[in-house]
Amino acid sequence: MAEAEIDLVVNAFERTYRETLTPGVFPRIEEENRRRFARKVALINNVADPADARSRAESLVGRGEIDAFFFVADRLERALRTCSLTRAELGRIPHYSDCALVAVTLEGSPFLLYWDAEVHLDRPCNWVDPAAGLMEADRRVFAANPTSWRREVDWSTFDHTGPFALGYGFSDAVFLGRRADFSRPIYRDRCLISLRYPLSHIAADFEQRVDAHMRRHRLLRATHTGVVYRHPESEGGGYPKPTLLEALRHVRNHLIVRAAARSYIDHPCLKV
Repeated sequence: MAEAEIDLVVNAFERTYRETLTPGVFPRIEEENRRRFARKVALINNVADPADARSRAESLVGRGEIDAFFFVADRLERALRTCSLTRAELGRIPHYSDCALVAVTLEGSPFLLYWDAEVHLDRPCNWVDPAAGLMEADRRVFAANPTSWRREVDWSTFDHTGPFALGYGFSDAVFLGRRADFSRPIYRDRCLISLRYPLSHIAADFEQRVDAHMRRHRLLRATHTGVVYRHPESEGGGYPKPTLLEALRHVRNHLIVRAAARSYIDHPCLKV
């Protein structure tokens, strides 16, 4: 079977761009995944010194380590139009959605691997091609990823096929998806259990919106159980402080999720 055409898209922002746009990082990601990608793209978002970020990215293009780079701000309006969203709907946490929305709406290969700059696999493994093959064979599979270091796979799985655990859920730390599935208006679905996402009391972010869409339409996530990805546990410390109203919503959402999870109704929107 021929390798699927897959683009690698890596996000970089103020805290990470200096390391991400360093020679050797993109080759390291390819080595971790044991495959070459059709195109390697850097997305630059919310940086204090765009000129410095541009210079670093241009250097990587010159070295042949990436094929292109884009500033999220330059591509966001097009992404929002494609996905039928507005800036207002991103709330006061736009950077938890804008980079991924731009990534999935870029022109490119049929598949894309979206990769957070701080993600590492615990060992080299080509999980990507088997995942793409599964997604081609089973259209219920909407997204795929390695096993999270948080081990959600231990409680979210209801079936297995080969090295993959099948279940509901979604994370944007790293995911493989069909570009055509993500670059369309899927982002307004709602689902009670999707209120479990940590920023749902402020606004629905990309992760929450995709999770809700998948559950509403009974679409699956395939998790490769043979390799674990790791991500620093620092992100939660940077979440914005909630307003009083948002704090009340947080309590409300917690109660809703608890009640939904205890429901006897067999529906993905009511089961974690």
